[in-house]
Amino acid sequence: MQDLALRSKFSLWIFFAKNSHPMKASEYENNLRKVTDIDSIRKFWGVYQHLQRPSKLPPNCELFFFKDDIKPVWENKHNRGGGKFIIRPREAVLDEVWEKLLVETLFCAHPLLCGIDLSSKRSEISIWTKELELYSQKEDFKNWIFGVLGFAEKVFLEYKEHPLTEDIAPLEKDWDYLLQTAKNNVQ
Repeated sequence: MQDLALRSKFSLWIFFAKNSHPMKASEYENNLRKVTDIDSIRKFWGVYQHLQRPSKLPPNCELFFFKDDIKPVWENKHNRGGGKFIIRPREAVLDEVWEKLLVETLFCAHPLLCGIDLSSKRSEISIWTKELELYSQKEDFKNWIFGVLGFAEKVFLEYKEHPLTEDIAPLEKDWDYLLQTAKNNVQ
Protein backbone atom coordinates (compact mmCIF):
# COMPACT_ATOMS: atom_id res chain seq x y z
CA MET A 1 0.00 0.00 0.00
CA GLN A 2 1.37 3.39 -0.99
CA ASP A 3 1.71 5.98 1.79
CA LEU A 4 0.38 9.35 0.64
CA ALA A 5 1.98 12.56 1.86
CA LEU A 6 -0.16 15.27 3.43
CA ARG A 7 -0.16 18.67 1.71
CA SER A 8 1.29 20.21 4.87
CA LYS A 9 3.24 18.70 7.72
CA PHE A 10 1.32 18.75 11.01
CA SER A 11 2.51 18.41 14.57
CA LEU A 12 0.62 16.84 17.43
CA TRP A 13 0.85 18.84 20.65
CA ILE A 14 -0.63 17.97 24.02
CA PHE A 15 -1.44 20.22 26.96
CA PHE A 16 -2.16 18.78 30.36
CA ALA A 17 -2.51 20.61 33.66
CA LYS A 18 -3.17 19.05 37.06
CA ASN A 19 -5.72 21.74 37.94
CA SER A 20 -7.80 24.25 36.07
CA HIS A 21 -6.77 27.52 37.73
CA PRO A 22 -6.06 30.45 35.41
CA MET A 23 -2.41 30.48 34.42
CA LYS A 24 0.12 32.81 32.90
CA ALA A 25 1.34 32.29 29.35
CA SER A 26 4.69 30.96 30.61
CA GLU A 27 2.95 28.44 32.88
CA TYR A 28 0.73 27.38 29.99
CA GLU A 29 3.74 26.84 27.73
CA ASN A 30 5.46 24.75 30.41
CA ASN A 31 2.52 22.33 30.23
CA LEU A 32 2.45 22.23 26.41
CA ARG A 33 4.47 19.48 24.70
CA LYS A 34 5.10 18.62 21.08
CA VAL A 35 4.56 14.87 20.69
CA THR A 36 5.38 14.14 17.04
CA ASP A 37 5.34 15.40 13.47
CA ILE A 38 2.91 13.96 10.94
CA ASP A 39 3.61 14.20 7.22
CA SER A 40 1.72 11.23 5.79
CA ILE A 41 -1.61 9.46 6.02
CA ARG A 42 0.02 6.31 7.44
CA LYS A 43 1.80 8.29 10.16
CA PHE A 44 -1.44 10.07 11.10
CA TRP A 45 -3.45 6.85 11.46
CA GLY A 46 -0.56 5.25 13.36
CA VAL A 47 -0.67 8.09 15.88
CA TYR A 48 -4.45 8.48 15.92
CA GLN A 49 -5.17 4.85 16.79
CA HIS A 50 -3.24 5.33 20.05
CA LEU A 51 -5.04 8.51 21.14
CA GLN A 52 -7.90 8.50 23.59
CA ARG A 53 -11.20 9.56 22.08
CA PRO A 54 -12.43 13.01 23.19
CA SER A 55 -15.09 11.53 25.44
CA LYS A 56 -12.39 9.53 27.29
CA LEU A 57 -9.73 12.24 27.73
CA PRO A 58 -8.90 13.31 31.29
CA PRO A 59 -10.03 16.78 32.45
CA ASN A 60 -7.70 19.70 31.70
CA CYS A 61 -6.27 18.01 28.62
CA GLU A 62 -6.02 19.51 25.14
CA LEU A 63 -4.88 17.98 21.87
CA PHE A 64 -3.61 20.16 19.05
CA PHE A 65 -2.84 19.26 15.44
CA PHE A 66 -1.13 22.31 13.94
CA LYS A 67 0.41 22.94 10.52
CA ASP A 68 4.03 23.53 9.65
CA ASP A 69 5.45 23.69 13.19
CA ILE A 70 3.03 26.42 14.28
CA LYS A 71 3.07 26.40 18.06
CA PRO A 72 -0.51 26.44 19.39
CA VAL A 73 -0.26 29.69 21.35
CA TRP A 74 -1.76 33.10 20.61
CA GLU A 75 1.66 34.71 20.59
CA ASN A 76 2.97 32.62 17.68
CA LYS A 77 3.53 34.82 14.62
CA HIS A 78 1.14 32.71 12.51
CA ASN A 79 -1.66 32.88 15.09
CA ARG A 80 -1.13 36.52 16.01
CA GLY A 81 -4.13 38.59 14.97
CA GLY A 82 -6.02 35.43 14.05
CA GLY A 83 -8.76 33.61 15.85
CA LYS A 84 -10.65 30.38 16.15
CA PHE A 85 -14.00 28.90 15.24
CA ILE A 86 -15.36 27.18 18.34
CA ILE A 87 -17.71 24.21 18.13
CA ARG A 88 -19.36 22.76 21.23
CA PRO A 89 -21.00 19.54 20.09
CA ARG A 90 -23.30 17.50 22.27
CA GLU A 91 -21.43 14.81 24.20
CA ALA A 92 -23.19 12.09 22.20
CA VAL A 93 -21.52 13.27 18.95
CA LEU A 94 -18.25 14.75 20.30
CA ASP A 95 -16.06 11.86 19.13
CA GLU A 96 -17.65 11.81 15.66
CA VAL A 97 -17.41 15.59 15.19
CA TRP A 98 -13.76 15.61 16.33
CA GLU A 99 -12.75 12.83 13.94
CA LYS A 100 -14.54 14.40 10.95
CA LEU A 101 -13.04 17.85 11.54
CA LEU A 102 -9.57 16.49 12.33
CA VAL A 103 -9.35 14.41 9.15
CA GLU A 104 -10.68 17.24 7.00
CA THR A 105 -8.28 19.72 8.65
CA LEU A 106 -5.31 17.51 7.76
CA PHE A 107 -6.37 17.52 4.11
CA CYS A 108 -7.41 21.18 3.94
CA ALA A 109 -4.95 23.21 1.89
CA HIS A 110 -6.38 26.57 2.96
CA PRO A 111 -3.45 28.97 3.46
CA LEU A 112 -5.15 30.69 6.43
CA LEU A 113 -5.69 27.48 8.43
CA CYS A 114 -3.34 27.02 11.40
CA GLY A 115 -4.73 23.91 13.07
CA ILE A 116 -7.36 22.25 15.21
CA ASP A 117 -7.63 21.80 18.95
CA LEU A 118 -9.74 19.70 21.27
CA SER A 119 -10.35 20.78 24.86
CA SER A 120 -11.64 18.07 27.19
CA LYS A 121 -12.23 20.65 29.93
CA ARG A 122 -14.76 22.59 27.86
CA SER A 123 -15.79 19.77 25.49
CA GLU A 124 -15.09 22.02 22.55
CA ILE A 125 -13.27 21.82 19.27
CA SER A 126 -11.56 24.88 17.78
CA ILE A 127 -10.34 25.51 14.25
CA TRP A 128 -7.55 28.09 14.47
CA THR A 129 -6.91 30.54 11.63
CA LYS A 130 -4.46 33.22 10.72
CA GLU A 131 -5.85 36.74 10.55
CA LEU A 132 -9.10 36.84 8.57
CA GLU A 133 -9.33 40.36 7.22
CA LEU A 134 -12.46 39.94 5.13
CA TYR A 135 -15.94 38.93 6.20
CA SER A 136 -16.02 36.57 3.22
CA GLN A 137 -13.01 34.66 4.60
CA LYS A 138 -14.89 33.98 7.83
CA GLU A 139 -17.97 32.91 5.88
CA ASP A 140 -15.87 30.57 3.70
CA PHE A 141 -14.43 28.87 6.81
CA LYS A 142 -17.84 28.68 8.44
CA ASN A 143 -19.36 27.10 5.33
CA TRP A 144 -16.44 24.65 5.10
CA ILE A 145 -17.01 23.56 8.72
CA PHE A 146 -20.75 23.13 8.20
CA GLY A 147 -20.07 21.20 4.99
CA VAL A 148 -17.70 18.83 6.79
CA LEU A 149 -20.18 18.19 9.56
CA GLY A 150 -23.22 17.86 7.35
CA PHE A 151 -25.64 18.86 10.10
CA ALA A 152 -25.20 22.61 10.47
CA GLU A 153 -28.52 23.24 12.16
CA LYS A 154 -27.47 21.20 15.22
CA VAL A 155 -24.09 22.87 15.83
CA PHE A 156 -23.47 26.27 17.39
CA LEU A 157 -20.42 27.92 15.84
CA GLU A 158 -18.68 30.93 17.38
CA TYR A 159 -15.69 32.91 16.08
CA LYS A 160 -13.36 34.37 18.67
CA GLU A 161 -10.35 36.53 17.88
CA HIS A 162 -7.14 35.84 19.77
CA PRO A 163 -6.11 38.64 22.13
CA LEU A 164 -2.92 40.44 21.21
CA THR A 165 0.00 40.04 23.62
CA GLU A 166 -0.06 43.72 24.51
CA ASP A 167 -3.75 43.36 25.40
CA ILE A 168 -3.20 40.50 27.86
CA ALA A 169 0.06 41.60 29.50
CA PRO A 170 -1.70 44.17 31.77
CA LEU A 171 -4.30 41.54 32.70
CA GLU A 172 -1.57 39.19 33.93
CA LYS A 173 -0.17 41.94 36.15
CA ASP A 174 -3.66 42.67 37.52
CA TRP A 175 -4.19 38.95 38.14
CA ASP A 176 -0.91 38.72 40.12
CA TYR A 177 -1.93 41.79 42.13
CA LEU A 178 -5.39 40.34 42.87
CA LEU A 179 -3.91 37.00 43.97
CA GLN A 180 -1.39 38.70 46.25
CA THR A 181 -4.09 40.94 47.74
CA ALA A 182 -6.34 37.94 48.35
CA LYS A 183 -3.49 36.03 50.05
CA ASN A 184 -2.67 39.02 52.25
CA ASN A 185 -6.31 39.45 53.27
CA VAL A 186 -6.58 35.78 54.28
CA GLN A 187 -3.49 35.86 56.52
